[in-house]
Amino acid sequence: MTVFVFNRLMSRSYVFFSLLGQLYNSGFVIGSTLIQPRGNCSLPPEWEGRWARGDLDDAAKKITINHHSIFIENVELPCIESLEDFYVFSEIDETGLCYKCFMIMERHINVLQYRQGECHDEPSTEICTSISTDEPFLSLFRAGAVRESCPFGDKPLKFSYSTGNGICSGEESGSHLDTCSDSSMIYFNYEACVDVKGTEQFKEEVVCMGSWKESGLNFFVAKVIRLNQNHKHQGEGYRCFNYIPRCTNMSCSSVIGYLASRSGDVGSCTHAASPEIGSWTYNFTFAEEERRCSFPHWLELDGTHWSSMNLTFQFVVDASGGNIQMVHQPTRIQPNTTKLSTYQYTCSKIYNVTEDFASIQANQIIGW
Repeated sequence: MTVFVFNRLMSRSYVFFSLLGQLYNSGFVIGSTLIQPRGNCSLPPEWEGRWARGDLDDAAKKITINHHSIFIENVELPCIESLEDFYVFSEIDETGLCYKCFMIMERHINVLQYRQGECHDEPSTEICTSISTDEPFLSLFRAGAVRESCPFGDKPLKFSYSTGNGICSGEESGSHLDTCSDSSMIYFNYEACVDVKGTEQFKEEVVCMGSWKESGLNFFVAKVIRLNQNHKHQGEGYRCFNYIPRCTNMSCSSVIGYLASRSGDVGSCTHAASPEIGSWTYNFTFAEEERRCSFPHWLELDGTHWSSMNLTFQFVVDASGGNIQMVHQPTRIQPNTTKLSTYQYTCSKIYNVTEDFASIQANQIIGW
């Protein structure tokens, strides 16, 4: 025999029931359950999918959004009521059922930012007035998002940077950006300054995921992946960047560089509120493009393929672009080699050239 006693508690608007008695040979089992209410609120369909709170490797920070609910670590928060950018969700915490208001802003199709209020008893958008405008926005980033072109990086840039211990000058250190044929990727090459504490030589791969404007400022979010000397990943996460162009006149018709800052914490945009104030700050300046050399005319014959003597490498030269493509392919000489690798190079320096010999320094295009 099972007996249920239902008691609707008006102050919290939920149903509480107790399993008073289920008869077993050993006695009674007593338990309780909360039934979470449902509303008619709908979330924008373009928000549906999986999101991350910053750390790409932390599965516990994954969030899923569907048409009516948000799932945080597989715990459902149904949407009860909404008004413009405010959404009221029901949540069961250690004290029981309560209602929280979230102010959610779509900055980009890949970026949501939100503020959240405290728990309240009533499921009404009136509780949203308690959200403080002084509270920083928290950020969500779409998992598996299609990346987009970076807002700058189409021209060579050198930069000075500061991580809070002083400015490491790009003029002295040689810190610079490497661009890629893939416009959604740039590489930050940091050099150390002996007189600035905390500076070191390292490299970051920056993959741009979305950009937007807010209050006259420019923002973009990117996956930042720190690389070690062997170009292996040492850690990655989402970072927000805030930047403004540096101009030579009031109309900003001539841009000479950028001032920028980036958030220090993984997944946070709160420390990138100003291009001149942030956990990390940058001063980018356009660098003069190095004059590229040209491969010998006899090497640049269109359609000509060249092979190494042992047939493990094949070269194809693009005469119009001044690039050389090298393909490392498996051959009979290397029967255990199955991976075909392709590399792209540009001519950097000519050492010696004759009609049938060339000694050339070439730079590899990273991210090709």
